[in-house]
Amino acid sequence: MRLTRIRAITAAVALALSVTPLVPAAAASAADDVVEWATTDGEPVKIATTSADQKAHVFFTGSAGRHLIVSCDPGTTASSYVIQRADGSELKKSTCDAHKPLDFDPFRDSGRLRMLFTGENGQPFSATVKVLMIEDVTGTVTPGGAPLTLAAAKPEQNLSFALPLRAGQRVQMMCQSTATPWIMMVDPRGKAVEEDFKAFARCGSSDPDEAGLYTAGEAGTYRFVIYPGSRGRTYSATVSAVSTLPDVTAELATDGTPVTLATTVAYQRVKATFSLQADTRVYITCERKGSAFTLAWLYKPRYYGQVLDGCQDDGPGGEPTFFNGLLQAGTSTILINPGGENTDEFTLRVHTVPAPVTAELPLDGTPVTLETTTPGQVAQVTVKAEGGERVWIGCRLGSHRAPKRWTDTDRARVGFTQPGGQILAQGACNAAEDSPYNDYPSAFSASSRYTATMTKAGTHTLTVAMNTAETNTVTLWAYRIPGNVEATAAADGVPVTVETTVPGQQAHVGFTGVAGSRYTLSCDVTGSSRTGTVWLTSPSGKQVDLTHCSPTGKITTSPLTESGDFRLEFFFEKDGTGKAALAVTPAG
Repeated sequence: MRLTRIRAITAAVALALSVTPLVPAAAASAADDVVEWATTDGEPVKIATTSADQKAHVFFTGSAGRHLIVSCDPGTTASSYVIQRADGSELKKSTCDAHKPLDFDPFRDSGRLRMLFTGENGQPFSATVKVLMIEDVTGTVTPGGAPLTLAAAKPEQNLSFALPLRAGQRVQMMCQSTATPWIMMVDPRGKAVEEDFKAFARCGSSDPDEAGLYTAGEAGTYRFVIYPGSRGRTYSATVSAVSTLPDVTAELATDGTPVTLATTVAYQRVKATFSLQADTRVYITCERKGSAFTLAWLYKPRYYGQVLDGCQDDGPGGEPTFFNGLLQAGTSTILINPGGENTDEFTLRVHTVPAPVTAELPLDGTPVTLETTTPGQVAQVTVKAEGGERVWIGCRLGSHRAPKRWTDTDRARVGFTQPGGQILAQGACNAAEDSPYNDYPSAFSASSRYTATMTKAGTHTLTVAMNTAETNTVTLWAYRIPGNVEATAAADGVPVTVETTVPGQQAHVGFTGVAGSRYTLSCDVTGSSRTGTVWLTSPSGKQVDLTHCSPTGKITTSPLTESGDFRLEFFFEKDGTGKAALAVTPAG
């Protein structure tokens, strides 16, 4: 039943109508202000002031978790209002506009609230105010009890599942809905309860999803409220609650000491923390026992959590890069949720990463070996060269586990960098025991020629980062590539022998080709340690055809489209050097 309206009464009289103050004395109305009460069933309340600078107050009682709509239809003079909590703090401001009601779904405050109206430029004003709080569809679930399904009769309704809890009791909420709803837990006092570390809690549309893990701060009846993110149709939801134990926790050292934590009941989680005194680059790994795939989150200081890789189940040494990068000073938290009925055992390690191991790499083929001592540490070599020089670089790991593609310490995907930091090339490095053909960079330039051109004079940097949580040795060696070996062949099938002396060096054999003619190209690298490749290049510089020498190769071209000086461009693959016999024969 609506309360009796009282106009033009003092604030003292208005406040005396309730057992407890509506608002503190500082927020009370002036003696000549208009004071009204509003119910939350949408019944209109009319307010009107008669003098300059007079205000109007409309009080109502809110309920957290419900759908609240506040509308204000102005009179002939513009006015605005602010909604205040009982402590005088501001909740929302708005102007009186019949076409723009305020919509709170769900409303997050319980108790008495006040709408304070003022006229534009201190002028008298009038307005009609409506406060509509749409009642929830309600039901009760108990931890461990059967799931309960509720359905909204109107699109504006929320679904509210009452949940009696003991102080300190922890529950995992499970939810499935025909809509794509939002969710909120409300405590016995009507205040929103935050999840224990937010981690993509949701209400699934096909199967029940984890809709938040909550810990009761006090005994009483909580409300799990579901409200649809979009309106226009009715919906339903099925909710259940599962009691679970507190997180399994530990403090991690940052020296790589392993800590193993195990969950023992459904929906229990692992939460490990570690602290850094200054911004530090760290390398974090996780391995687990158990059959279920598990995601983890890293909550950084001053930042929200980010999803990390799943904990690997291959045992020590098989874990992926769980996190490899810079962390801010302060306390970080690793949160692992096995999910559902799964229980798992997790071993976590946090390493602070030292500075790169470094060396200078000469360009005469002398090998340089570097060894990393901590997972995440990188090896860096510098190469000094003149502008325009071509350089061949080889790379081999001490063990069979390949590193990442070339990367620098700030996780930018770079490789061989120029003096100004610009990317020059990218590649990979393999282990000697993998294959005799996989010992070297995979791509320092096009056509698998494994060379880089130093376009700028100065110091170039090559960074090697291991792919997994390991330490390793890496050996690099480099050559300054001399000019091409030049020769000429007659198109009569007689081989011309050329010889390269440094990996990456090319041999160019020229011949005269006639448009419309076809030629057979052959090559032979018998006795050499590596295979070779021959490109046919036209007078205009286009690559026409190719053949591989392994140790011999042959190809017949299509009719040439131009006449002039053609060129066979030969190079040994990988680190090959030696002699090659090249021949050009008319194909008739």
